[in-house]
Amino acid sequence: MEVCDRLTTLSTPGLAEADRWRKRVIAAIFSYRREMKHEATMDEVKAIACRAAGTKSFNRIPVDRLRSLYNAFKQRTKDLLTVDRITVDELGKQPGAMMYFVYTPETSDNHKQINA
Repeated sequence: MEVCDRLTTLSTPGLAEADRWRKRVIAAIFSYRREMKHEATMDEVKAIACRAAGTKSFNRIPVDRLRSLYNAFKQRTKDLLTVDRITVDELGKQPGAMMYFVYTPETSDNHKQINA
């Protein structure tokens, strides 16, 4: 049954486009949550998208709204990165500011600078 649903989705251009945008929204929300240093499950990500879109079902979000959500979460992630960079740059310019790195299992791949 899943194979039939997948073939139907791929053979219908409108459904295929909606499927692509759903995947993009999911990836954008996961990225946003990762930058916020929060773990997220697929159910939580879909719930966030539903709340943001004002719907009860993730699959019922229209393509235009999916595009809007994707761009909003990508922009929020970009803003977080910019604020982090600016904060580290400004704090690093202060005399007597000492910087050190915190290595935790959650941040081992993207090391976080902490100022003391």
